[in-house]
Amino acid sequence: MVVKVITMTEELVETEQFDEMVDLPTIPQVVKENPRKKTILLGVSLLAFSFVLTIIFAFVFNSLYVKNETGNGGAISWFPGNFVIEMLVFWVFPVLFLLVSILFVRFLSVFYIYLHKGAKLARYNYSLVSMDDSLLKIPEALGRAIIPFLLSFSIGYWFSGWFFGNSIDSTVSVLLIFLYAMLFSPITVIVITPLWVLDDAGIISMRKRKEGERKLPDIEGPSTYFVNLLTGSAYSLALVTLVTFIIEITQHAGEIALLGALAYIIVMFYVEWLALIYFFEIFIRKLKYKLLEKLPAKVVDTTPKIITDEKSVAVLKSIGEIVKED
Repeated sequence: MVVKVITMTEELVETEQFDEMVDLPTIPQVVKENPRKKTILLGVSLLAFSFVLTIIFAFVFNSLYVKNETGNGGAISWFPGNFVIEMLVFWVFPVLFLLVSILFVRFLSVFYIYLHKGAKLARYNYSLVSMDDSLLKIPEALGRAIIPFLLSFSIGYWFSGWFFGNSIDSTVSVLLIFLYAMLFSPITVIVITPLWVLDDAGIISMRKRKEGERKLPDIEGPSTYFVNLLTGSAYSLALVTLVTFIIEITQHAGEIALLGALAYIIVMFYVEWLALIYFFEIFIRKLKYKLLEKLPAKVVDTTPKIITDEKSVAVLKSIGEIVKED
């Protein structure tokens, strides 16, 4: 498909010319609803639902497993309090860090642009395309949650073994993986949230080329470049982690029955990431405009543009010509 990149000024001129040809009052006007209220409702509702799931999980697993293995202590020996307190503190930790990250996430977004520039050997120009502020749909949010969820789980698994000597030999040792996954979630927050801001800000890169050169105008978002890298890494690491995890569990026959309960843990942790995504969406509009204000002009052409296909442009012009003739 052939694409055309035009500035918003050019688009405005074409729109005004088209408006003169068409009797605009006869065309139904579409008023977009502000998605902020729905975003806040979804974010708060999912966060509350995640909290309820965590409370239920903490009390049930504390009475059935942890208390029997450790007395009245928690799963983590160095952390004061029982398993219920551990779960609540570790659940709050990524939420608080997400709020703190809002203060510096735009600087990390700019860092990603420079990192992309270095990875591409400065062969790309950077610009903006117009983006809508519509509500993030549930399927899109579910897709966004997969990568941070897999990364957090994998990091929690390997950190619990390498740095804390955790081995899968009991129910508590299995629960420790998810506690450490929640503990190290802020690492994933640092990595992924700046990419969400870049994506929503509409920052793109286009390979430098001379007019008529036999190279396609390769266009991509810096966020897409890094998300693809993270996606490949997350799936590869998660595959190795899950295989290792299942092998370790099956070596202990008594723990196989825990697999059903682990499905509940996975749902609980995934819902928390889904809640974090919508909670972050409450602030993302403000964050992206702050980013656009602070973007260095020598790096990014901040004149908004729109990318469309030539067929749509031709159809629009043909409609205008028909209306003008009538």
